[in-house]
Amino acid sequence: MSAADDARVEALQQEVARLMQRIDELERAAGLGAPTHRHLKRGSVYAQLGLGQVQSSRPIVEGDVLTIYRAENGSLWARPEQEFNDGRFKPLEPS
Repeated sequence: MSAADDARVEALQQEVARLMQRIDELERAAGLGAPTHRHLKRGSVYAQLGLGQVQSSRPIVEGDVLTIYRAENGSLWARPEQEFNDGRFKPLEPS
């Protein structure tokens, strides 16, 4: 890479870092994203987003990818990704 390419990469990395910091600030201001729990064995921290209900036409096993979605009334739901994308939900047109 040329020096100009290196400079562009560095500028982009700095911009991404700045944007990530701003996202963190906005999440904290909104009460989102702030860690609420620590995993005792690993020591990693997590933010609990809420309690939801699982809806699935098949058993869920460890490692399954779930889509988490919120209803109009604010309730949270989880469904296997394949079921969410199998035609039971249709993306809305942008307004």
